Amino acid sequence: MQGFYISIQTNVEGFEMFKPLWKVRGFEGVMVKTIMEGIQKAIELGKSKTKSLSFIVIVADDVDYIPQLENLRFETDAPIFIAASKSDDTERLEALKRGADYYGNYCVTPEANIETALAIINGINRRMIKQNSPPENMAYNNLRLSVALRKGFINGSDMSLTRIEFDAHF
Repeated sequence: MQGFYISIQTNVEGFEMFKPLWKVRGFEGVMVKTIMEGIQKAIELGKSKTKSLSFIVIVADDVDYIPQLENLRFETDAPIFIAASKSDDTERLEALKRGADYYGNYCVTPEANIETALAIINGINRRMIKQNSPPENMAYNNLRLSVALRKGFINGSDMSLTRIEFDAHF
């Protein structure tokens, strides 16, 4: 299983239609009917040692989510998607300001919805990994480090460190 998702919506039929499509891609989901239930589930998953929260989908057509969206964002760093049947520029702007990562209309097919969500999740994950990885090169006064090469240089001369020495010190 790749991960776990929360679907905040009241449409059981819609959830049941998407659930097997996500499962085939390695995601297990749970449906909650209110944003407060979603917040509680995000907190629970944040404390779980066995499941990590991959993303949250909010079906905007049937859930009053805007007032509590900031609280949900406070509880999780997982991507938050807002899916709507009609475009609403005011609501989109408010959702994005309060912590949503994406606000969009439903795609023509369920598969297209899932592929769009996965593309966004992968983009967010790539940026997070890049943000959390050490820089390629570091410098301090006369000391230069190349993380990729695992080498250190003082005044341009190789420090002659083994990989183990480099890892132990840097």
